[in-house]
Amino acid sequence: MNALPPSLARAGNALRRLAGGLPVSGEVISPEVPNDLFQAHRSLYRFCAGFTAGRRVLDLACGTGYGTPDLLHGGAAAMLGLDADARCIRYATRRFAAPGRAEFRVADPGDPPDDVYLYGGGVECVAALGLLPRLADPERLLDRVRARLAPGGVLVVSLPPVLDGQTLALHRARPGARSPRYLWDWDTELAERFPSPRLFRHLPPAGREPDFADPRRSALDPGEFRFEEISRSEIYDVGTLTAVYVCGT
Repeated sequence: MNALPPSLARAGNALRRLAGGLPVSGEVISPEVPNDLFQAHRSLYRFCAGFTAGRRVLDLACGTGYGTPDLLHGGAAAMLGLDADARCIRYATRRFAAPGRAEFRVADPGDPPDDVYLYGGGVECVAALGLLPRLADPERLLDRVRARLAPGGVLVVSLPPVLDGQTLALHRARPGARSPRYLWDWDTELAERFPSPRLFRHLPPAGREPDFADPRRSALDPGEFRFEEISRSEIYDVGTLTAVYVCGT
């Protein structure tokens, strides 16, 4: 059990963020706050890394770039991260840039310039983890990704499993949520653009329940989170932390 009081953990987190040039509060995920929420987010990148081997990767809304080591470890040929927050991009460049393999740019991840899709000769994998509900026009982004992905490319999307009105209301109240929707609406949008999207449920480590509100250092390992492929109809009958779609061109 973590004996550190949450109030002291929050204060320490704020100081480390400040020292790293990051906002002291808000939804910025970074190694300065290695709590359960951070480990769950990293587990999504570890999953995504399973589709990056030999591919050029575009990470939309890369934030502080904390997922970059996992994408490169998965064998990505090169990785370009985009985020609208210049502070996050400065942090990511300082911590995770790798000459010839990983770089970062300030850009709107929901409306990136066309040249980013030509990165390294043509992007073959796009990661959009948690991004779509934060966009005013997510359909535009999906259309552009579908049109610009290199042949044989793949889009990996993570979405909150909103399956009832109460959960939808909670997501609508979240700061930055511009297009919260039921999961079946996202399912339809993806299926209209990509042939046979694959759906995975995201599960915590066996026998352990993460506390995403806890500011203290996590005892969980991102490699312990589990991903199970299920049929797209099963998601309504089984639980998941996050719904993850893998969409091939």
